[in-house]
Formats: sequence, structure tokens, C-alpha cells
Amino acid sequence: MNKRGQFYLISAVIIIALIIVFAGVSNYLEKDEQTKLYDLKEDLEIESENVLAYGTYWAFDEAQMLNLLEGFIEAYSEYGEVQKIVFIFGNQDNITILGYQQLEQEIINIETGTGSYSLQIGGENATSETYENPGEDVIVIVGGSAYEFELRKGENFYFILAQEIEGEQYVVTG
Repeated sequence: MNKRGQFYLISAVIIIALIIVFAGVSNYLEKDEQTKLYDLKEDLEIESENVLAYGTYWAFDEAQMLNLLEGFIEAYSEYGEVQKIVFIFGNQDNITILGYQQLEQEIINIETGTGSYSLQIGGENATSETYENPGEDVIVIVGGSAYEFELRKGENFYFILAQEIEGEQYVVTG
């Protein structure tokens, strides 16, 4: 009679183990690409702040700051797996638009208080252009979508990250 009880006990343990295994497998969650893009946004906010603080601490002039950010954007684009990055930085006297795109070349449009401009991005290196007296608002048109940035007094820093995932375009700004 004891063997019959042991059989039921072992069977119950095996069934419970199988249920736990199936529950663990069904609860396994893959991190999707969209979530990775938002994680990259958070990383970029932190890292870019540190890069700008470094340039400010060492009193970099405009050309040195541009070189610093170009190196950062190229390194970040390789690390971050982002297909398109656009940086907007500067103040109400002048701003610099710095863009990088892994895929084919694309023209982004920039509208400032002094006019409309275009910047071709794409290829192996980042492309940049500086605009004088942009006014208080800058509109950057990327992939047919317009992103408006308000230039406050002092130094400003904004970015646009874009990535195509399964045929859909995902964009985050900061």
C-alpha cells in the first residue's frame, strides 16, 4: 500500500515540475526593438549631457565642441544601433544641426526665423551645418515629420532618434 502512495506523490511532483516549466517558458518575454529605442533615448540623454559637460568644463570653442559631438555621434551610432540621429545644439545666436544616417542619403529640412535650409545626411560620416540667428523656434523636418524645438536663453541641446522596425518608423526626441 505504501508503494501506491509513493507513486501518487512522485506523479504529483512531476506534474508540478512540468507546470512550472511551461509557465516559465510561456512567461518568457523578449525585449522588442521599440523598447530598445526608448532605452537608447535614455542612454543618449545621459551620455550627451556628460559629453557637453566635458566640452564646457574644458572651455571648448564652437569648432572643438562640434568635433567632440561629431566623434560622439559616430561612436554612438555604432554602439546604439540607431539608423538615424539628428542633434540640434546651440543658442539663439547660432545653432548647429548634426546628422548621421546609416542607410541611403536623405535630405532633412530646417526652418528657422531667418529662412528654410536643407541638409543632406547619410553615408559613413556625420554631416553638420551651422545657422546664424535662428530665432526662438527651430523646426526640423525628418522623413516627412516636423519636430519643433524652442531655443531658450543659454545653450540648448536636442536630438531626434529614428529607426525603422518591421516596416514602421519609430522616432523619439529629447
